[in-house]
Amino acid sequence: MKLNFLLFSQTWISVITENNSSDREFYFIDEGRQLPFFLKSWHHLHRVFEKDGKTIIEDDISFESRWKWMDPFAYPLFYMQFRFRKPIYKEYFDQLPIHDNRVILR
Repeated sequence: MKLNFLLFSQTWISVITENNSSDREFYFIDEGRQLPFFLKSWHHLHRVFEKDGKTIIEDDISFESRWKWMDPFAYPLFYMQFRFRKPIYKEYFDQLPIHDNRVILR
């Protein structure tokens, strides 16, 4: 992925290091291999699973910035980025021909 900032760009390369699928769950993990200058590490679990008859879509992210003082500032930025996905997922699932309001995003 290419991140474009005002005066420069950065490359972000993640590798899928694990994946699994069963009747009740699907997940994969991507880990950062080449990260933007401000990140030291990135671990992202993408998980879709069934709970109480509903489908849950969950992102579990851990990261470390290059400088510890930056972590509290980076957290809200990443939170908002992933929070932005929620209405997009909702719109997509609402348009499916078979829809019964059973998808929960967190």
